[in-house]
Amino acid sequence: MAKKTKKPSKPVTEATPANSEPRRLKLPQYQRGKFQKRLKHPGPRLESSWKIFRHSLGDLRRNKTLFGGILAIYTIVSLILVKGFGQSAKLSDYKSVLQSGNSGTLKTGSDLLGSLFTTAGSSTAGSSTYQTILFIVMSLVIIWALRQGHGKKLKQAPLKASFYKSMNPLIPFVLVLLVLCVELIPLLVGTTLYTLIVNGGIAISAPERLVSLAMLFIFATWSVYMMAGTVFALYIVTLPDATPMQALRSAKELVRLRRWTIIRKVLFLPIVLVVAISLIMLPVVLLLTGVAEWIFFVLSLATVIIGHSYYYNLYRELM
Repeated sequence: MAKKTKKPSKPVTEATPANSEPRRLKLPQYQRGKFQKRLKHPGPRLESSWKIFRHSLGDLRRNKTLFGGILAIYTIVSLILVKGFGQSAKLSDYKSVLQSGNSGTLKTGSDLLGSLFTTAGSSTAGSSTYQTILFIVMSLVIIWALRQGHGKKLKQAPLKASFYKSMNPLIPFVLVLLVLCVELIPLLVGTTLYTLIVNGGIAISAPERLVSLAMLFIFATWSVYMMAGTVFALYIVTLPDATPMQALRSAKELVRLRRWTIIRKVLFLPIVLVVAISLIMLPVVLLLTGVAEWIFFVLSLATVIIGHSYYYNLYRELM
């Protein structure tokens, strides 16, 4: 009796119509131990980062009721579990100190803005745990909503369904997220070494500080290089019957031969968001200092939704 041969597993992709399978070009591979010309990806050229960013904002705008409801729930729950409703007077006090020192308007605004960014991640152990749990849950909700409403306006915004039906891939999603955390280790090691060298007085002269900065850059590049592929596994693993290993392999296949191009597109969003938030918050911290912290808090939660929309559109572009 002939033994049945096991068919090789196919890359996990978005659902396609019945009786039709996506045709994929076989990608060339580098041979170890040989000098070769740079291999180019045979697929079409990717859209620019600005176009992908506009598409991502367009998806959110077309389904503003759904994502507005998600942001409202995210904000309320975060206020209860993470931030609390107590008004902090630190920013107003800091502004008074800066103004008493005869600082210019632009200098005062930049210092207040820097204070907002530096204190945004400071929290207690309990609130950090709640913040992590909320981020995982809301990420699944946002990804499910993006997949349901991608490229079209939803007839009925399924706000309840986005919370009820998005939790199925919770465990696989967390496992892929853990892989991302492991890939952050080189960056953490580089940052720790750089801080010890500079603050410890080991690197004093300019060339020594430059070498330390180059070391930090190498460690950071190492982490970003690995994470540039793994980040798309977060979206692949939420597909039906997708396992973490399948998602990681499929994500690696998506970025092969174009990883550096994708790295530029991955890093594009954090830079744009930091610049945009700075431009929005600069007049706010000067004119509405009392509510600046609350506005910054809501904007920081909105960046989670914008970020998922951008990276999901980039993931769709890679397929």
